[in-house]
Amino acid sequence: TGGNTALAVRLAGTRSNRDAVGARVSVETDQLRRTKVVQVGSGFLSQHSKELLFGLGRSERIVKVTVSWPSGATQTLADVPINRRVWIAEGSDGVRSEPFRKASVPSGLVASAAPDAPPAGPAAAPPASTWLYEAFPAPALALTDLDGREHSLAEHAGRPVLLLFWATWAPASRTALQGLAGQREALAARGASILAADEGNVRAAAQGLGIPVMVASEEVAGTYDIVNRYLFDRREDLRLPTVFLVSAQGDVVKVYRDPIAASQILEDLPRIDTSPAERLARAVPFEGTFYSSPVQRNYFQYGLELSEQGFDAPAVAAFERVARLDPSAITFHNLGTLYMKRGNPLGARAAFERALDLKPDY
Repeated sequence: TGGNTALAVRLAGTRSNRDAVGARVSVETDQLRRTKVVQVGSGFLSQHSKELLFGLGRSERIVKVTVSWPSGATQTLADVPINRRVWIAEGSDGVRSEPFRKASVPSGLVASAAPDAPPAGPAAAPPASTWLYEAFPAPALALTDLDGREHSLAEHAGRPVLLLFWATWAPASRTALQGLAGQREALAARGASILAADEGNVRAAAQGLGIPVMVASEEVAGTYDIVNRYLFDRREDLRLPTVFLVSAQGDVVKVYRDPIAASQILEDLPRIDTSPAERLARAVPFEGTFYSSPVQRNYFQYGLELSEQGFDAPAVAAFERVARLDPSAITFHNLGTLYMKRGNPLGARAAFERALDLKPDY
């Protein structure tokens, strides 16, 4: 296509509400995966647009679009055109589309930049790997591999884990998978385990590698997509392949992107446990003096986004963390609501009572 691409999606519910409020849409391309939710009611004297706009970067084709409707139905569409606005009706196999309109320039305005304006350079690519200045709790994960065996982060507690998210349709994913598999004995000697998660049919690509390859659920893939956005201020969706280095304590301490070098990971494993000052120093790519502490992570907003996406289990864990670190009435109200949704009325009652203790007029 020669430039950045996009897709705009408009939904119409039939069994669900007409505007499909609460529907989750995932777009997978030959380069990336994006997920958004139809929302309303946010903002002062305004609300969200019911149209979802997906920026798709340098993607050239859309592999599939998956819609999880509020009714509980799931709809998957292939061969969706790129750089188009599409209309999807619940339960319908057909997709109506139209090309984006080209921007018009009002009369009297100059359409191009001044002749002496320097051309805009390409956006700086994020580094291939990043130490985190503050460890981030890895969401719980329990998935089944291609042979039917279940694997979880919990069973690896006490030792580091390399959690690889990859896809057969993403460039460099197979290279990353084979690279880690080729170093599995050296990694194991350093105490590290490897878990690889993909969404889809990956049996042919994963045969003979000797490491657990699991089929990622929508919740796991979506949860770690949100984790990735909250780790970096760019708020980027998860690019594939990506490796999360999870410490023996269950925290994400470093993130690796393509190209993923197993040799670098081997060097990093002995450096996981360190002081807060050293953790901060290695997370910043330049020397300098800190005159204030880094901004603390907003676990409340993180939990809220998980909840809005319908990922209630990790949302509960996030709000429980907020309740320990900075208890407030709204935190316990949200926690109680999630407990109710997950069938825990006693926990919900305790959370609501705690909210009223903190703010009797809540």
